[in-house]
Amino acid sequence: MSGRLRILGTGLGPARWNVATSAALLRSIDDGGCDTLRFYRFPMACVIGRNQDAGIELDLPACEAEGVEIARRVTGGGAVIMGPGILAFDLVLGTQGRDIHQITRRAGEALTAALTALGFPAILATPGSVEIGGRKISGSAGRLGRRAALHQATLILDLAEAPPLALLRRRTEAGKPTPDPTHRVTSLAAEAAGAAPSAPDPSPAGEGESAPADRGGVTPRRSSPHPGSPREQVRARLGPPLWGGIGAARLEMHLARAFAEAFDLAPEPGDLTAAERALAAEILAREAGRDDYVLENARPMEVA
Repeated sequence: MSGRLRILGTGLGPARWNVATSAALLRSIDDGGCDTLRFYRFPMACVIGRNQDAGIELDLPACEAEGVEIARRVTGGGAVIMGPGILAFDLVLGTQGRDIHQITRRAGEALTAALTALGFPAILATPGSVEIGGRKISGSAGRLGRRAALHQATLILDLAEAPPLALLRRRTEAGKPTPDPTHRVTSLAAEAAGAAPSAPDPSPAGEGESAPADRGGVTPRRSSPHPGSPREQVRARLGPPLWGGIGAARLEMHLARAFAEAFDLAPEPGDLTAAERALAAEILAREAGRDDYVLENARPMEVA
């Protein structure tokens, strides 16, 4: 092994704290900190790209009426819908001997392999997008620091636990506007249940950004499992349940091992340092937590 990979799990946290913590981690590894993989979740939220205008991308009155949090992330790409049913993760690595494109592809390959090992027929459709049966289940975006790179991605666990798609005013695919409603997404819950219900992809995902799906009209069919079905393979490897409260620590451990192996690192459980928490709090107070920063097309969030 060439080093260690610190594994963090910060759980369900406020949307703006989550993006501030991502920025703090990139700064920390930029300054010589340990390579880090963080798993976390959002409440019902809309998250816009670092250079977007919230008023153009989102139906702000509807977001307020729905009680949906709004945040501006540190990476680029388009606006996405987030919720407890989507597992988010930050992979922050020093760039010595690596470039961000290599990191993106290798991370995508690792996630694809991890899902395949669980019995899901996942493929790496593009360097930043993983699909099952032609439906997106993960996407990513990146940010390059001075001496480190941030790879942000999501894994859709349960389509029912996300805000309405209508909160997004427009959608893009590969950075270009698209009205096409046929590009579809799926979830581990639907796939593990033996069905493949899907919803129109809400991901505007410039730079391969992922997004969860509209909750409306999606009711996964519960089929009777058989020993070779994805559900039973998942049970055998992770234990029940993988749906309705999906995202058990075992799933995160399984993914952590896959990412560590892909980058020849030894996974080690860890915590945010006091300095990282303080930096996240500073970024939250100065930028990420401020309405005038989030809701206006302000300067991009500083991480250096």
